[in-house]
Amino acid sequence: MVDRKDFRARAIELSELFIKKVEAYCPDLALASPRNAAPRGSQVSSTISAPAILRFGITPLYLGEDDILRAAKTFQYIMEGHLWDHEAYKIRARVT
Repeated sequence: MVDRKDFRARAIELSELFIKKVEAYCPDLALASPRNAAPRGSQVSSTISAPAILRFGITPLYLGEDDILRAAKTFQYIMEGHLWDHEAYKIRARVT
């Protein structure tokens, strides 16, 4: 059985990697989560003008370094191409 502390340590490693890569690949974003891992938990949030908060949940149960690197690179692709600003994403659907 894996110790809970091992999961937490791995979650911190993965979230630190994600923060490092997103800051390198997406300089227009600002880290909204605490930089200190202790109060941060397993989520990393960044801010940009629109949408206001982008939040990523990171769990070592099914994510590894390759997943984190792929996510950061995909995020870079989206940000550089301003794909998030496409008109189709500005239509608000009714919540039911």
